Amino acid sequence: MKKHLLIFMAVLLVFTSIDFTTNNYLQAADDKSYYGDGVSAKWDDISPYLSVLYRNTPYISISNGKTVNTFFFNIELFWDLGLYVYGDPNSVQFTGTVNDFKAAANGYFRTGESIKPTLGEYRYLGYSISGVPITNSRFPTEMQSDGSTITLIKYSELPENLKSSYGVNNYSNVSYMEIRDLIENPLSPAWDFTTVINNEEVTLRERLSHLGLFKNNVPSVSLLDYGIVYSWAESGGVIRLFFRFGKYGEKYSYATFTGPVSVDFSMKFPCLEASMNVKGKEENTTGKNTFYINASDGSLSFDIMLHGIMKDSLGDLSFFAKKYTYTREQMTGYSIVIDNKNVSDIAVNYMNSSVIFDGVLRGYKIYEYQLLPGRNTFRIPGLIRICFNKDNSNHYISASCYVKLTIFYDKSADVTASNDPLITPKPTFAPDALPSATSTPSATHSTKPSTSPTATANNTEAETLKPLPVPTPYFVVSRKW
Repeated sequence: MKKHLLIFMAVLLVFTSIDFTTNNYLQAADDKSYYGDGVSAKWDDISPYLSVLYRNTPYISISNGKTVNTFFFNIELFWDLGLYVYGDPNSVQFTGTVNDFKAAANGYFRTGESIKPTLGEYRYLGYSISGVPITNSRFPTEMQSDGSTITLIKYSELPENLKSSYGVNNYSNVSYMEIRDLIENPLSPAWDFTTVINNEEVTLRERLSHLGLFKNNVPSVSLLDYGIVYSWAESGGVIRLFFRFGKYGEKYSYATFTGPVSVDFSMKFPCLEASMNVKGKEENTTGKNTFYINASDGSLSFDIMLHGIMKDSLGDLSFFAKKYTYTREQMTGYSIVIDNKNVSDIAVNYMNSSVIFDGVLRGYKIYEYQLLPGRNTFRIPGLIRICFNKDNSNHYISASCYVKLTIFYDKSADVTASNDPLITPKPTFAPDALPSATSTPSATHSTKPSTSPTATANNTEAETLKPLPVPTPYFVVSRKW
């Protein structure tokens, strides 16, 4: 079979042999006796180009009630057909699914004698990421008025004369690959784009579901591999898909789906991470974020640091990707709040692919009257917010975090420390709305002011944004594709 090479995979110049001893070399079974002609690629090579739902899932595990089996992402089916499949047509037997085979003139699969095989299609291709058998859109099931079937085909499969007639010759989605996460996200507005078929309005989701390509709110095809994206912006999006039908698969048609694009999916927001640390006087420090005080000290004083990293990948973005990505170039201000106190001491460093913010709240004090004898634990919250403006539209991202302080208080030599391993003083630091201590919170974005208690308790002060310094142009923009 002649390979229909994916444009965006042209960077994969040489494929090496597969080594199953590490997770860096994962390959689904490719039985050339009944489909494909073989392809070998490292999972690490192909995963960055998959949609966000799949790129971190090289395999799935499925139970049939007796045993559990592992099915790898099928690189062959993705390479040839642009499909997201785990396992292959034989795999669905594991869960008791009967997989039919029907002959088709342009069938992808083969059966019978190897010298003169029968071409055709299986009803199921393998498993979806949720472990459900994926219906093959090429399987002869949907009947037209002339008794023929209809199948979704890739743009590259259109005859050249039809490409010219449709006005889509020499078209490429390569630029839109850089915002694939927006377009193909399961929550993307693209799935609700509409067209009119037989005088009825039909959504893209409904059309693909009818072909067995959209189950449990998860698509099993790539819009960028199959269709053409004409536009994607807040003003709206346009996507065209192509179909083949007729008794011998000789007829073609297309459907153009249009609809609005919500703000959250019109632009990509950069990743924002935050963490905190505390530094106290050396004589009072007994360990990391652990301190000691006695009655004669009166209070403890700390410097509390919040470290934020905005990963905008500016140095790696193409000119096209910059149009769809919020970066430091649209950044209009930033603020750091620690325990509801606005931090004015903020250092900003511009790196090639990230911007680093380091804020320090100096002289933070905890007094003796706030402590109980023995061990005391405090959680001090922090928040970093970065604001953007593009086309007179204001948005921001934020990340929250906290640092935990442990203070041992010796009221006097005659006082015995509490047997309670954790004594929490009266709640003066609002720990209720804090994130989990076991993970780094991810950035959130919004067009409205935050309603978080830790972010707005001192609203006037917290909303004061640091004026934006002008970065020195030190990076070189290189095209990724």
